[in-house]
Amino acid sequence: MCRQRFFCGAQPEVAIVSCGAWNRYGHPSQAVLDRLRAANANVKLYRTDLQGEITITTRGADIVVKTAKETTEDMWAGRTAQKDDSSRSGFIAYGDFGPPPKTKK
Repeated sequence: MCRQRFFCGAQPEVAIVSCGAWNRYGHPSQAVLDRLRAANANVKLYRTDLQGEITITTRGADIVVKTAKETTEDMWAGRTAQKDDSSRSGFIAYGDFGPPPKTKK
């Protein structure tokens, strides 16, 4: 029985995480990133929250991945949720939060 729910038998070489930089749910979580790394320690990770637009081109076996920007942040560091609304039902109440925090220089 496979204990890793999403990566049973998979050996991914490239992984793309698509999420917003200031998403309220804490995507990607540290648990998901840890499972991905456990599936293949050499996987190349790309994240839209840190690198912006990601373009993939291929001609068969050759894969070329380009990102809009380079990042100095740790790609394997997960995010924490801003608010736990898992007990809420119905529609998401937009406007719960103000603008995203300013980045420190």
